[in-house]
Amino acid sequence: MDTLEYKFTAEVQKSSGRKSTYFFLLVPKPEGKHISHFASHLTRGFKSLKVRARIGKTEWLSSIFPSNDSYLLLLNKEVRGAEKLEAGGDVKLTLTILGL
Repeated sequence: MDTLEYKFTAEVQKSSGRKSTYFFLLVPKPEGKHISHFASHLTRGFKSLKVRARIGKTEWLSSIFPSNDSYLLLLNKEVRGAEKLEAGGDVKLTLTILGL
């Protein structure tokens, strides 16, 4: 297996912490279980996995982190601005697991 690539739709979610507000997507659980099964040997700090993500025309390198039997992907300000993403909106995402 040379690549693990997933295409799915997810809702942009917002979480406010003590000092910051975070925007993120949750990987759907079926895809999350598949990722966990085939890529768990690639985990890094905080059990994260290195990924390439693409929404629309915007592509970037990031990490996904385990959360509630799946993974979450943080959305930085540049990505949200480039693709006009707001909390509550659905987006189509392509996620490629790196390091296989």
